[in-house]
Amino acid sequence: MFKYYFVAFLAILFGAYRIYRDAIGVNKMNKIVGKVLSTGLETRYGSYRTGHTAYYTLAITTNKVDYKIGIPISENYLDEPYYDSIRNLLDTSDIYTFYLNPLVIRDENKIWGAIEEVKQNEKIIYQSKGDNGIIYGSIIIIVTLITIIWIAARYDPIKDSNFWTSFRNGSLRQNL
Repeated sequence: MFKYYFVAFLAILFGAYRIYRDAIGVNKMNKIVGKVLSTGLETRYGSYRTGHTAYYTLAITTNKVDYKIGIPISENYLDEPYYDSIRNLLDTSDIYTFYLNPLVIRDENKIWGAIEEVKQNEKIIYQSKGDNGIIYGSIIIIVTLITIIWIAARYDPIKDSNFWTSFRNGSLRQNL
């Protein structure tokens, strides 16, 4: 029974992380103020398990950091109108304020695809549509809780073949 609780704990922890990652406020994000040097499309292929996923990111090089920062565009297909609309917002002659989510990690191409908001002269010109993590995180937590309640209702300690349960009950010799 412990293994179910452990997996449920991990699932709830992951769901809470997804919710918190998208619900984090701008005041807790990393702020980069700098001039855009160049923009371009970066593609990262593969996932850790299958290797068949493509991730598209608008990579931005600034004069303030030595790595690229990015805006995630799409997964598995290139949404060109969305990419063009965001790329056209950024001009290489202006100074922008980028707010990056600290809970998003950099990928192997050294692109930190964590831009949640972009401001130019204190006017918001881009804001992430970050409700997916809240929705997916809530679904993960709800499904996990329903599954654990269902497993707990069907749990029969007599049929449990766990060694430690048998050992605790003093019936180890009977099971050998």
